[in-house]
Amino acid sequence: MTELLTTSMKIEKSNAHSDEYRTSIMYALPAMQSGHNACGDSGACAQICIDTTGRMPMVKAAREYRSSLFYDDRQAFGEKLILETQNNIKRDSKKGLKSAQRLNGTTDYAWEHIRFDGQSMPERFPDVQFYDYTKSVKRARQHAVGNMPSNYHLTFSRSENTPDDLVIELVTSGQNVAVVFDVVPSTWLGLPVINGDEHDLRFTDGVGVIVGLKVKGPKARKDTTGFVVRLATKIVDGKVVELNN
Repeated sequence: MTELLTTSMKIEKSNAHSDEYRTSIMYALPAMQSGHNACGDSGACAQICIDTTGRMPMVKAAREYRSSLFYDDRQAFGEKLILETQNNIKRDSKKGLKSAQRLNGTTDYAWEHIRFDGQSMPERFPDVQFYDYTKSVKRARQHAVGNMPSNYHLTFSRSENTPDDLVIELVTSGQNVAVVFDVVPSTWLGLPVINGDEHDLRFTDGVGVIVGLKVKGPKARKDTTGFVVRLATKIVDGKVVELNN
């Protein structure tokens, strides 16, 4: 039977990185692939989403199942998600670990507002650390000023439509911002950059930093929209060329 909560290579890397948390993630259909807008503020990433970079049919089918259940039978979805979370807590506690969940693996749902029997997931499970990336400026600003559940951490995800001034505003307000680079620098826009590829435990990052992510996937590597911040390369005739060439 298809589970809602699963894992990935990056999540397993995080689990190996941490001796305190064990993380689960949910992958559903992104953007408009389900016929519903699962990523309301997406830009070029919707076209070059890692979801579209050659996933196997069985993986796609699992994502279709999660999206269908979410939209077509919210009550059944909630019951299943709650049960799986309870089981994960029991499993993790036996190993002396805390549970962490990233429910938006390939979506951008506002889980602080999605309730099952009157409670959001962070409210129902206060001892679970929830975290996500979001492209919603509104949600990022709410998170920066503490208007989110205390156990729900958000990292704002920059797009090609994000002005540099907004990145600076958010980071200086304490809201971390994820940025995709061709080469991850140590600073950008005068702000400190950390290596976000070392693990996925964004809630353990320092406050007021840019989370640098190296571009991945063939579509993203050839991006010309500005989604990828290019510091060492450029696109010439559809090919990635080093700037010093």
